[in-house]
Amino acid sequence: MVVPDTVLFEGGAGETVRKTLMERTDLHTILRLPTGIFYAQGVKANVIFFDAKPASKTAWTKIIWIYDYRTNVHMTLKIKRLLKNHFDEFIELYKANDRSQRVESTDNEPWKAFSYDDVIARDKTNLDIFWLKDASL
Repeated sequence: MVVPDTVLFEGGAGETVRKTLMERTDLHTILRLPTGIFYAQGVKANVIFFDAKPASKTAWTKIIWIYDYRTNVHMTLKIKRLLKNHFDEFIELYKANDRSQRVESTDNEPWKAFSYDDVIARDKTNLDIFWLKDASL
């Protein structure tokens, strides 16, 4: 599902939606997209991947993997378009056939895992997580 950044960090109803999503589904992956790809320039978007699950007394989400294809990536709808081959590394790391085979990158690379407990402890269950340093700063 493609969602704007605000879905990942806004309080109130947004926090409730995030908690419910993590409890009732296996929210396993977030792909952070370059700014302005699906919406107006300056609007940030993400693709969230989750699997529906039956009712349970405990949360289904255990680990959320985040691929940051935003920090230090500059794309536009008109000049430098996003192409399928730009996602080759993400597809390789995603391990669609067996997610248990995923391996975390180093701190300066775009693929990182966060536990459910770490996320739920964040202020407002904030899923707008970033760790890469912006080279332009």
